[in-house]
Amino acid sequence: MINFKSMTNRSGYLAAIFLSFLFILWIVCFAGIVITSPLFMWTNLEDYIRYVRTNNQFFQNFAKVLMLLFGPAWVVLINSFYQNAMPENKANARLSLLFGLAFALFISVHYFIQLSTVRLGIASNNTDGLLQLVQANPVSAMSAVNMLGWTFFMGLSSLYLFLSIKDDRKARTTGYAFLANACVCLTGGLSFLLQIDIMTFLLMNPGLGGSVIFSAIASAGFFRKMEIV
Repeated sequence: MINFKSMTNRSGYLAAIFLSFLFILWIVCFAGIVITSPLFMWTNLEDYIRYVRTNNQFFQNFAKVLMLLFGPAWVVLINSFYQNAMPENKANARLSLLFGLAFALFISVHYFIQLSTVRLGIASNNTDGLLQLVQANPVSAMSAVNMLGWTFFMGLSSLYLFLSIKDDRKARTTGYAFLANACVCLTGGLSFLLQIDIMTFLLMNPGLGGSVIFSAIASAGFFRKMEIV
């Protein structure tokens, strides 16, 4: 373990490792869902409630907890980049942090509602008004809020982070990793709006998973390099 002298670099390094860990666990949960539950295709709220009550929801709920933690960890990571930014790059780094805060807020609200209002409402048979809150409903208001966070705000946060570090030789790999993540997120948002379902699925699942893990690992390397140099 590196003995960090800078709290900023320590925070960034640990946040990057934590983000990688969260997404790897999310992949494990995704595999667990596939193995333990039949595939659910949205039809109506009644069918979804029946599906939830007849299939174990451990992996589904655990995955939502992981993503609830992802938002704050992303803010810590971006703030560490902001603190390291050169004066001429502070404006782009600040925009990355602000868009990152919006991303964290939108997805945190979404996953907290899934774990509280939706889960407890189904458990207590109080399902009035859940149609627009259920994540499984691809045209629900909360699904749109979640996608807005993961596509538009995370995409812009990644893009402006790339702009803030693209001229730093020590951050070249990291910059391209975040540029790739920005492209995945923003293209995923466009495909969601155009209802190109297969493209949205590929971009926002294996595509986003790969680009986020790549970005997080590259970020860990960047903060380690910043401490050594």
